[in-house]
Amino acid sequence: MKKTLLRLAFVALPMFGFAQTYFSDNFDDEDISD
Repeated sequence: MKKTLLRLAFVALPMFGFAQTYFSDNFDDEDISD
């Protein structure tokens, strides 16, 4: 069970980080355009 959770965490963390940077970049662009 722990191994499955660890594998899920290793897969989800990079995806979450990518989504965070992607959305933050978009928000920054909107702020600059304003």
